[in-house]
Amino acid sequence: MSPERQVDERLIVVPVHHLRAANLAQGFDPMPEPILTAIFAPRVARVMPRSVAEADPRFKQIVCYVILRSRGLIFHYLRSAGAGERRLAGRRSLGVGGHLNADDANGALDQQGLQRAIQRELNEEVALGDVPSIRYLGIINDDSTEVGRVHLGLVALADLPRPDARLRDATLLDGRFDPPEELAVQAAAFETWSQLCLPALVNLPETS
Repeated sequence: MSPERQVDERLIVVPVHHLRAANLAQGFDPMPEPILTAIFAPRVARVMPRSVAEADPRFKQIVCYVILRSRGLIFHYLRSAGAGERRLAGRRSLGVGGHLNADDANGALDQQGLQRAIQRELNEEVALGDVPSIRYLGIINDDSTEVGRVHLGLVALADLPRPDARLRDATLLDGRFDPPEELAVQAAAFETWSQLCLPALVNLPETS
């Protein structure tokens, strides 16, 4: 997400107690359907200014976390000090994307709104040579960190025919594709969410 869009952006949040009732687990959950169903349930999600949501751990901000893959290679990049989430500066990341906001939801939170958010974030952060095929891969929840306590990651996998992706956001650096096995060895250099995703990406079958 570009820094200029962060000034009290109106975000979609979901009460933590509602997610826990749907068996929200710590870490990476490869079964996203129960949590997605809980998020899309009527009158559960609400709109909250980012300045308020960042300080209220009773709610989780919904974040689209899109992983780009091509021919078995995974895209990754470095977050600079000027990146939107300063608490993650200096860390590498697998995820492209950002918050689901009120404009994406367009009055009603549903799968279409989530798809709009994913497409918007991809368009803002990367230039792709091909239109990707996107599917949901899992849920990330990490209550062990300050940033994780107020965010929930909806992990999507975008399969590209060619490893052709260029970073648009000037605060994101050194984007490249590498085998997930090599990235797993370097896991300590990555933000926590990426570390949680990495084991699921090793030996993940290609889509037909």
